[in-house]
Amino acid sequence: MGSLLPKSFSPCTGNRTGRPFSVHLHGSASLPVYDGWAEDETCYGETKEYVYPNNRPASCWYHDHALHITANNAYLGLAGMYLISSKTKDGGCGEPWNLEDIEEKHIILQDKVLDANCQLFIDPLGIHEISVYGDINLMSGIPFPRMLLSP
Repeated sequence: MGSLLPKSFSPCTGNRTGRPFSVHLHGSASLPVYDGWAEDETCYGETKEYVYPNNRPASCWYHDHALHITANNAYLGLAGMYLISSKTKDGGCGEPWNLEDIEEKHIILQDKVLDANCQLFIDPLGIHEISVYGDINLMSGIPFPRMLLSP
């Protein structure tokens, strides 16, 4: 299996954000100690090592999971893709799908609300108090994206 990451990945994260965070990875069979549950926060100046098994191809995503501020931290950018790829493109059960020559597109879809200065808008007391439904769609951080695809 080929991967962008080693079989076991240990990002040593040092918190310099000024806010507590906890890294939660979706799509991995992580051990509970590395799950990133909400109360397992890394505070300013602290370091925590997360270890993930990269033993199967997967398109995972990670996000901050700190208690009571998960949504805000993810909205502000503490989220992303975590890709584990295989050199062979098979159908999941080992049968070939002949996909070797097809380019993969790694995209993240998001919606954001921007203010008049094109900065992320946060309205903690107004219409977006509980949740945000952005009026701008982003594809990997690009507003109003366009992508040409081959059949």
